[in-house]
Amino acid sequence: MQRILLVCRISESVGIGHLSRIVRVAKALKANNFIELRIVVIGANIQRDYLLDFDHKFYTDSFSIEEAMIIEVGNYQPTTIVFDLYSDNINYSKLLHAFKQKNIKLVAIDGFIEYCQLLDLIWIPSFRSPEFNNECIDRLRFGWDRFLLGRRNKISQWHQGKEILVLTGGSDPTGLNKHLPELIDSQISGYVINWVQGPFANNPSIENLTNNIFNVIKSPQELDDLICSANYILTVYGVSFFESCQYGKPISVFSPYKERDNMELQQVNKAGIALTAFSIMEAVINLKYLLNNKKMSKKIALKACNKVKDGTHVLANEICNFSSK
Repeated sequence: MQRILLVCRISESVGIGHLSRIVRVAKALKANNFIELRIVVIGANIQRDYLLDFDHKFYTDSFSIEEAMIIEVGNYQPTTIVFDLYSDNINYSKLLHAFKQKNIKLVAIDGFIEYCQLLDLIWIPSFRSPEFNNECIDRLRFGWDRFLLGRRNKISQWHQGKEILVLTGGSDPTGLNKHLPELIDSQISGYVINWVQGPFANNPSIENLTNNIFNVIKSPQELDDLICSANYILTVYGVSFFESCQYGKPISVFSPYKERDNMELQQVNKAGIALTAFSIMEAVINLKYLLNNKKMSKKIALKACNKVKDGTHVLANEICNFSSK
């Protein structure tokens, strides 16, 4: 029996996207009856019903990742560990070396590139190639078909309507809740704005806004139903953006993190799967353009669902194959 330990971190700074991805991989792995699974989360204990299907444990931030891992490996004795973590300027070489000496297979999702020679598989859920050592090319996976999306609903043909979904991430660390609602209300009128407030995010400032109806949806378990019911989407660049793309929606996407995501946004723009912006105001103007341009909205929606593909089961199969060796 193979024992797979899946590890991630959630916080106000990184949000909950890592947990969502880990759970999707766990669901895909669960189809194999010869595998035991355990999920470890470092961060605040948030309520997520989908975790009830798995053996899991939360470690508070008082535990370092290294401390939590030493405890888990000692108790659970995994044959494979799947990490969805950022290095955070911490050196994990010694820890990973120790795991390799125990003949544990090591998989990294969206991180730990610098340790590629210690890893058995590096899965980058992105179309953009990371910088890596050429010796590691055989264990690296990336591309438009490598996203970890775990689509739950059917894709339906896009149509015009009055519902706009706003996604600012699990924590909204740049405080979009303070100014974005007012910007939307100043440019658009007569729409229903479904604002998703993540578990670590503050309430949006929607008092005295009268041009639209604002609904605040606090910490939903999943986004699929909200995305499917939306006619248009305004979102920050990240996991939620690609979740929206797979359902074929006209999207205005932007990054609130200054120039951090500029190169990726340029590629998104080139692919024609969304209108991209480099400021909040530009993103709202792009959204307004989509509302008034049915032809463009339909074109973007079609390109998005044809371009962005889910690779969750492909990753699960790769893990199962080398875990059984």
